[in-house]
Amino acid sequence: MPPKKKEAAKVSKKKTKKEEEEEEDDDEPKTKGSKKTAKVSSSKKIKKESTKSKKKKKEEEEDDGTIKGATEEQLKEIKNHKEELKGYTVDQLKEMLRKNDQKVTGTKPELIERVAEGKVLGQLPKCQRCGGGRLKYDIKKGIYQCSGYMEDDKFVWCKKKYQKDEITREPWVN
Repeated sequence: MPPKKKEAAKVSKKKTKKEEEEEEDDDEPKTKGSKKTAKVSSSKKIKKESTKSKKKKKEEEEDDGTIKGATEEQLKEIKNHKEELKGYTVDQLKEMLRKNDQKVTGTKPELIERVAEGKVLGQLPKCQRCGGGRLKYDIKKGIYQCSGYMEDDKFVWCKKKYQKDEITREPWVN
């Protein structure tokens, strides 16, 4: 009997999706509550859509589809390394990062990304300005950024940005 309950729940969910589509199509949305509630919910939808479209436009303006931080050849190498590294355990990936004095926290995909980029582009150095922060590299824009570091019990803010050609990366140690 429990499977029938699940099926009934799925059917009711489909109905609500259909109702939502009908609401979007009609000039005046159908709701269980008053018309006032319907107007508020539709205005919220419009605001969310306009916010999303503004964000997309801004991203499109900033990102013209080119990757400024690596060549096509380097991107292919990174992709190949990622495929190879999927067979490694998290501990093995962290050990590779420790050997190269890199950040070792994060999920397995983040660790794989970090190791693959490191093998191709080299080790990420510490920030030249504050001396303690670890740089983060935005491969799409070709920009390094330091957010700062924790010193004893306080956080030291940095927010320094470097262009790709301002930073020298040491070779990756296997």
